Amino acid sequence: MNPFAFLETSDIPTAAQSTVATVTNMFGFVPNVVVAMAQSPIALSSYLSNLQSFSGTAFSPVEQQVVLLAASVVNRSPYSVAVHSTLLRKAGAEPAVIEAIRTGRSLGDARLELLRRFTEQVTLRRGEVFEAEVVAFLSGGFARQHLVEVIFGIGTKVFAHYLQAIAKPEVDSAFKAFEWSPA
Repeated sequence: MNPFAFLETSDIPTAAQSTVATVTNMFGFVPNVVVAMAQSPIALSSYLSNLQSFSGTAFSPVEQQVVLLAASVVNRSPYSVAVHSTLLRKAGAEPAVIEAIRTGRSLGDARLELLRRFTEQVTLRRGEVFEAEVVAFLSGGFARQHLVEVIFGIGTKVFAHYLQAIAKPEVDSAFKAFEWSPA
Protein backbone atom coordinates (compact mmCIF):
# COMPACT_ATOMS: atom_id res chain seq x y z
CA MET A 1 0.00 0.00 0.00
CA ASN A 2 1.26 3.46 -0.91
CA PRO A 3 0.82 5.71 2.15
CA PHE A 4 1.01 8.76 -0.13
CA ALA A 5 -1.54 7.60 -2.73
CA PHE A 6 -4.43 9.80 -1.69
CA LEU A 7 -2.66 12.87 -0.31
CA GLU A 8 -4.16 16.21 -1.21
CA THR A 9 -3.23 19.79 -0.42
CA SER A 10 -5.60 19.62 2.54
CA ASP A 11 -3.20 17.03 4.03
CA ILE A 12 -0.34 19.54 4.24
CA PRO A 13 0.60 20.05 7.90
CA THR A 14 0.17 23.55 9.31
CA ALA A 15 3.92 23.78 9.96
CA ALA A 16 4.61 23.35 6.22
CA GLN A 17 1.98 25.72 4.86
CA SER A 18 4.18 28.82 4.61
CA THR A 19 6.87 26.83 2.79
CA VAL A 20 4.26 25.39 0.44
CA ALA A 21 2.95 28.92 -0.20
CA THR A 22 6.45 29.91 -1.33
CA VAL A 23 6.54 26.97 -3.76
CA THR A 24 3.08 27.87 -5.01
CA ASN A 25 4.28 31.40 -5.75
CA MET A 26 7.24 29.99 -7.71
CA PHE A 27 5.28 27.51 -9.83
CA GLY A 28 1.75 28.85 -9.73
CA PHE A 29 0.53 25.57 -8.22
CA VAL A 30 1.51 23.03 -5.56
CA PRO A 31 3.58 20.28 -7.23
CA ASN A 32 2.44 16.80 -6.25
CA VAL A 33 5.85 15.89 -4.84
CA VAL A 34 5.67 18.91 -2.52
CA VAL A 35 2.50 17.52 -0.96
CA ALA A 36 4.41 14.34 -0.13
CA MET A 37 7.52 16.20 1.09
CA ALA A 38 5.37 18.49 3.24
CA GLN A 39 4.50 15.54 5.45
CA SER A 40 7.83 16.43 7.08
CA PRO A 41 7.95 20.24 7.20
CA ILE A 42 11.67 20.23 8.07
CA ALA A 43 12.50 17.90 5.18
CA LEU A 44 10.58 20.08 2.72
CA SER A 45 12.15 23.26 4.03
CA SER A 46 15.65 21.78 3.93
CA TYR A 47 15.19 20.39 0.42
CA LEU A 48 14.01 23.74 -0.92
CA SER A 49 16.85 25.49 0.88
CA ASN A 50 19.34 23.12 -0.76
CA LEU A 51 17.83 23.75 -4.19
CA GLN A 52 18.04 27.49 -3.58
CA SER A 53 21.68 27.12 -2.53
CA PHE A 54 22.40 25.00 -5.61
CA SER A 55 21.06 27.82 -7.78
CA GLY A 56 23.91 29.94 -6.42
CA THR A 57 26.67 27.57 -7.51
CA ALA A 58 29.37 28.41 -10.04
CA PHE A 59 27.36 26.60 -12.72
CA SER A 60 25.19 28.45 -15.21
CA PRO A 61 21.44 27.81 -14.96
CA VAL A 62 21.69 25.38 -17.89
CA GLU A 63 24.61 23.53 -16.27
CA GLN A 64 22.72 23.33 -12.97
CA GLN A 65 19.80 21.66 -14.70
CA VAL A 66 22.14 19.31 -16.60
CA VAL A 67 23.45 18.07 -13.23
CA LEU A 68 19.96 17.67 -11.75
CA LEU A 69 18.53 16.02 -14.88
CA ALA A 70 21.46 13.64 -15.36
CA ALA A 71 21.25 12.50 -11.73
CA SER A 72 17.48 12.07 -12.10
CA VAL A 73 17.90 9.88 -15.19
CA VAL A 74 20.52 7.68 -13.51
CA ASN A 75 18.33 7.32 -10.42
CA ARG A 76 15.34 6.44 -12.65
CA SER A 77 13.10 9.15 -11.24
CA PRO A 78 10.31 9.90 -13.74
CA TYR A 79 8.92 12.83 -11.76
CA SER A 80 12.29 14.59 -11.41
CA VAL A 81 13.18 13.88 -15.03
CA ALA A 82 9.98 15.62 -16.14
CA VAL A 83 10.56 18.57 -13.80
CA HIS A 84 14.22 19.12 -14.68
CA SER A 85 13.60 18.61 -18.40
CA THR A 86 11.03 21.40 -18.18
CA LEU A 87 13.36 23.63 -16.18
CA LEU A 88 16.29 22.92 -18.51
CA ARG A 89 14.15 23.99 -21.47
CA LYS A 90 13.12 27.16 -19.60
CA ALA A 91 16.82 27.82 -18.89
CA GLY A 92 17.42 27.91 -22.64
CA ALA A 93 18.65 24.44 -23.57
CA GLU A 94 17.73 23.11 -26.98
CA PRO A 95 15.29 20.17 -27.11
CA ALA A 96 18.05 17.98 -28.63
CA VAL A 97 20.24 18.54 -25.55
CA ILE A 98 17.39 17.58 -23.22
CA GLU A 99 16.56 14.48 -25.23
CA ALA A 100 20.22 13.41 -25.33
CA ILE A 101 20.46 13.59 -21.52
CA ARG A 102 17.19 11.71 -21.10
CA THR A 103 18.36 8.92 -23.43
CA GLY A 104 22.04 8.82 -22.48
CA ARG A 105 23.24 9.98 -25.87
CA SER A 106 26.19 12.27 -26.42
CA LEU A 107 25.55 16.02 -26.34
CA GLY A 108 26.83 18.31 -29.06
CA ASP A 109 28.41 20.67 -26.53
CA ALA A 110 31.71 19.30 -25.15
CA ARG A 111 31.47 21.09 -21.79
CA LEU A 112 27.87 19.99 -21.14
CA GLU A 113 28.73 16.46 -22.26
CA LEU A 114 31.64 16.30 -19.80
CA LEU A 115 29.37 17.60 -17.03
CA ARG A 116 26.64 15.09 -17.89
CA ARG A 117 29.06 12.14 -18.02
CA PHE A 118 30.78 13.11 -14.78
CA THR A 119 27.44 13.58 -13.00
CA GLU A 120 26.25 10.20 -14.26
CA GLN A 121 29.42 8.45 -13.10
CA VAL A 122 29.36 10.07 -9.64
CA THR A 123 25.69 9.09 -9.28
CA LEU A 124 26.13 5.52 -10.58
CA ARG A 125 29.22 4.85 -8.50
CA ARG A 126 27.97 6.73 -5.41
CA GLY A 127 31.03 8.96 -5.54
CA GLU A 128 33.61 6.26 -6.13
CA VAL A 129 34.69 7.47 -9.56
CA PHE A 130 38.02 6.61 -11.13
CA GLU A 131 40.84 9.09 -10.73
CA ALA A 132 40.99 9.42 -14.52
CA GLU A 133 37.40 10.69 -14.52
CA VAL A 134 38.23 13.33 -11.93
CA VAL A 135 41.30 14.38 -13.92
CA ALA A 136 39.27 14.56 -17.14
CA PHE A 137 36.61 16.67 -15.42
CA LEU A 138 39.15 19.09 -13.98
CA SER A 139 41.14 19.19 -17.23
CA GLY A 140 37.96 19.94 -19.17
CA GLY A 141 37.56 23.42 -17.76
CA PHE A 142 35.94 22.64 -14.44
CA ALA A 143 37.41 23.49 -11.03
CA ARG A 144 37.38 21.70 -7.68
CA GLN A 145 34.46 23.94 -6.75
CA HIS A 146 32.45 22.49 -9.63
CA LEU A 147 33.31 18.96 -8.52
CA VAL A 148 32.01 19.64 -5.01
CA GLU A 149 28.91 21.31 -6.41
CA VAL A 150 28.12 18.32 -8.67
CA ILE A 151 28.13 16.13 -5.56
CA PHE A 152 25.99 18.67 -3.69
CA GLY A 153 23.43 18.69 -6.51
CA ILE A 154 23.31 14.90 -6.63
CA GLY A 155 22.96 14.65 -2.86
CA THR A 156 20.07 17.09 -2.88
CA LYS A 157 18.27 15.14 -5.58
CA VAL A 158 18.79 11.76 -3.92
CA PHE A 159 16.33 12.75 -1.19
CA ALA A 160 13.71 13.67 -3.79
CA HIS A 161 14.39 10.55 -5.88
CA TYR A 162 14.02 8.18 -2.96
CA LEU A 163 10.84 9.84 -1.74
CA GLN A 164 9.43 9.80 -5.27
CA ALA A 165 10.22 6.09 -5.58
CA ILE A 166 8.04 5.44 -2.53
CA ALA A 167 5.36 8.14 -2.91
CA LYS A 168 5.03 7.78 -6.71
CA PRO A 169 3.60 11.26 -7.27
CA GLU A 170 1.73 11.82 -10.51
CA VAL A 171 3.60 14.12 -12.87
CA ASP A 172 1.91 17.52 -12.73
CA SER A 173 0.32 18.87 -15.91
CA ALA A 174 2.97 21.64 -16.06
CA PHE A 175 5.62 18.95 -16.57
CA LYS A 176 3.63 16.44 -18.68
CA ALA A 177 5.26 17.55 -21.94
CA PHE A 178 8.47 15.98 -20.64
CA GLU A 179 6.98 12.86 -19.09
CA TRP A 180 9.54 10.03 -19.04
CA SER A 181 9.82 6.35 -18.19
CA PRO A 182 13.06 4.51 -17.50
CA ALA A 183 14.19 2.22 -20.30
